[in-house]
Amino acid sequence: MVMLGLVGAFFLILLGLIVIHAKLNGGFKIETSWIAIGLSPAVIWLLATGQLQEFSGFGLAFKLREASAKPFSLKLDGSKIDPVPLALGAKGGVGEIPELVRNRTGALTFELGRQGYYYGPAIREYVERLTQYDFFRYVVFTDSKKEFRGLVPARVLLDQLRAGTTDIVRVIETGAIDQIRGVVAVSVSTTSNKRDALKLMEEKNLAEVPVVDEAKRFVGIVERDKLTSSILLDLVAGT
Repeated sequence: MVMLGLVGAFFLILLGLIVIHAKLNGGFKIETSWIAIGLSPAVIWLLATGQLQEFSGFGLAFKLREASAKPFSLKLDGSKIDPVPLALGAKGGVGEIPELVRNRTGALTFELGRQGYYYGPAIREYVERLTQYDFFRYVVFTDSKKEFRGLVPARVLLDQLRAGTTDIVRVIETGAIDQIRGVVAVSVSTTSNKRDALKLMEEKNLAEVPVVDEAKRFVGIVERDKLTSSILLDLVAGT
């Protein structure tokens, strides 16, 4: 059923490109690159699900494998993010918020297992006020070595804090981040390629995946839409 839908999408995309070309240039024509564009939903699905075996339609299989084997780029395929550790040693101070806004902070970091340090109402105020800005997107959880343990979109966490369904301090102190709805505990390395990232997204049904460096520290996000677009551009450019 999935393949039938993808085949249908291919012909719709190809027909649309033919019609656009005819209206703009007054003639019927099919470019090889149009075939690549039309096939992209099918080949990306085959790639992400690991079913690209003997597929060689229009000679694109090798080019697809070649394009997907390239390392992804946080600049082109996602977002580089420098998370800021939230300092609550003063038991509830929120004086850092203006500076976080000025610096366009994309994520806050909480250290799991740290006892008697975080204050729930202050955490909620930080998240509440920072989510008013589009640049603030995530809350990241690390261990005492600063290694990545999980991530949740800030607005998803805020909904739970507002509803009172998540005791964020207890979660942090016990390390039970699986109690947070929407938390993502998987990641890809900066040395991974585009195929590996897409396969993980397919397996976990994710639109984006956290990225960690060689020290397992969070450095950003890679996004499905940007990945597929960059693979498609390489595919079309090589046809």
